[in-house]
Amino acid sequence: MMDPRCKTAHAKLLAGVCPWCGREIIKGNVVGLPDDNDLEPREMEEEDQQQGQTLADRIRSDGVLSIEEAVNVIESIAHEVARLQEGSTRCDWLSPSNIRIQHGRITLGLTTFAAADSHAVSANATEVADYLAPELVFHGARADPRTAVYSLGCVLHFVLVGRAPFADGSISERLLKHQVEQPAPLETVRENVPAGLATICQRMLAKKPEDRFPSAEDVLLAIASWRAGE
Repeated sequence: MMDPRCKTAHAKLLAGVCPWCGREIIKGNVVGLPDDNDLEPREMEEEDQQQGQTLADRIRSDGVLSIEEAVNVIESIAHEVARLQEGSTRCDWLSPSNIRIQHGRITLGLTTFAAADSHAVSANATEVADYLAPELVFHGARADPRTAVYSLGCVLHFVLVGRAPFADGSISERLLKHQVEQPAPLETVRENVPAGLATICQRMLAKKPEDRFPSAEDVLLAIASWRAGE
């Protein structure tokens, strides 16, 4: 049987993605709706249980995080990104599907755009487009720590709102929006978002790298400063 939550979401959504089955909905129509049997809850494979739950699965099953939970998760991810940035490991692309939570610990999977282009990874083209910094759309651009800051900002938007900042349209349209459009202010799409947190997210999502926080470590400092001033 189809999950009753899917039936409700499919009936109400004009455009977007069903949070329960992940099917795309365009103009009120479900695109490629599977058989009812395909929508039954699936038990996690033993390997999945050992690796923990992805952030995308967590939001899909439980809904968006509270403000406090969202900030804690973003801090944990930023700590891991900062650790990688301090070493020689590149980290220029993040996705909720490649961020796992196991026993309260965050682990990162795919971290580079070059890896995202490989057939061996789980990321699909839409997922890459939803969390890709504007400068990486051009093949000649070089990633630096500010690239990961933008992607992390997209993840922050996702855990607070349930969708990436530009999650509508074709892949080309989404990539273009990353370059030329401003995301809707957080306070207009989620109630009770603190102004300081919205400002941090806005800076993380700045189009020009020089307007963002220089690194994940600087994001952590900004969050700590905001917490201290609450």
